[in-house]
Amino acid sequence: SLTTLGISGNNIGSEGGIALASAIKALKSLTQLYIGDNNVGSEGCIALASAIKELKSLTTLGISGNNIGSEGGIALASAIKELKSLTTLGINAVSYTHLRAHETLRYLVCRLLLEKK
Repeated sequence: SLTTLGISGNNIGSEGGIALASAIKALKSLTQLYIGDNNVGSEGCIALASAIKELKSLTTLGISGNNIGSEGGIALASAIKELKSLTTLGINAVSYTHLRAHETLRYLVCRLLLEKK
């Protein structure tokens, strides 16, 4: 079964993000997911967040370089809270501007780091 999926840098856009979300829901054994630099936008990120939270074995998530927007950032933060096995998170340059999304992601990253100590 597939444990690592890397499709970074393909500029799949929002529609591709939504399609990818449908596909990864079935990949329950994924431990590493790299989907950075795909410009999935807010809608794509919301769909991906919904799928990602079901990947209970996920230890590594790379979602840097996507224009996820405020709603996408909030959805992503909510999904990450569900991932108890997550040890590595790459969220650089996700292009969110809404303070609530920024604060939520920052809080989440800090909390994850503290829980690992």
